[in-house]
Amino acid sequence: FERVYKKLPDSVKKKFKSLVPVIENNPFDDVLKTHMLQGNKFHIFSLSVTYKIRALFVIKGNTIVFSDIGNHDDLY
Repeated sequence: FERVYKKLPDSVKKKFKSLVPVIENNPFDDVLKTHMLQGNKFHIFSLSVTYKIRALFVIKGNTIVFSDIGNHDDLY
């Protein structure tokens, strides 16, 4: 995640950082449009950072672990 995140445009990084408090408070807040993926990625969740950028994560206990971030078409 961090390797890909570093390559993102600054505007996307800024938007993601602004969403961190929302994610920490409630990863299923309506503003994030969080949903569980289907198929072989059924245990992975996706949230919207921007219209085109998604962040993928899993929940392990009380911890959110991000696995990838990028363009919607590239992640799915």
